[in-house]
Amino acid sequence: MTLQADERGRITTKSQLVDYCQCGDGLTDSNIIEYFVNTYEIDIDGRGERSSISNANDRCRRGCPCHERVRYLPGHPKALTKQHIVRGANHNTLPNFIGRYFPPRDDPDEYPLYCACMLMLLKPWRCLESDLKLLSQTWESAFVDFLSTVSPKTRPHAPT
Repeated sequence: MTLQADERGRITTKSQLVDYCQCGDGLTDSNIIEYFVNTYEIDIDGRGERSSISNANDRCRRGCPCHERVRYLPGHPKALTKQHIVRGANHNTLPNFIGRYFPPRDDPDEYPLYCACMLMLLKPWRCLESDLKLLSQTWESAFVDFLSTVSPKTRPHAPT
């Protein structure tokens, strides 16, 4: 998390987790990886580094495909100034995971944490405490339930 100041000198926090949790309804079905790989943020008025994609009226230019625009939910600090553009189907964007490695799935002591991490990455959620598993479930049983219903595209692959 970082701090940022707006034009009026107001300090707000900047957090990618807050961005994901408060993304607009058009991205509700996206897991956290899909959200960061398949979207990018621009100013609502179309100015900024991605201004060639959008103009002030949020319309596409002639010859340029119009990509879906999704605003943040009203409570988000950038709800009035930023929106997300959904990338086209054939883009090549890869996630870059920074920090500690993911727990191994073949270590019995680490397996519950592995299940929690995979659910957090692969299952769409807005609230970590309530959306990833039921209170009565273990992380392992929640992960098994998730795997029984998830599409093959989202399913984690076994190492080769």
